[in-house]
Amino acid sequence: MSTEVPLDPVDRIMAVMEHAFEPLYGEAWNRRQVWSALVLGNCHFGLISSDGSECTNETTIPAGFYLSRTVLDEEE
Repeated sequence: MSTEVPLDPVDRIMAVMEHAFEPLYGEAWNRRQVWSALVLGNCHFGLISSDGSECTNETTIPAGFYLSRTVLDEEE
């Protein structure tokens, strides 16, 4: 992965997504899909560093992420 850290959270998610999925199969979400999920209000995300801890600042290069959605008393 690049050593330049994007500042926008969606850009940071997309940087990980681009390295996690083989483009040939089209499994990765695109930027619009990620952004659309996050603006719903019941969705949130986290960025994970290479040591497994949550990225708490904009200088840490994320190695992973999660997207989560809460509906009533369930989370997926």
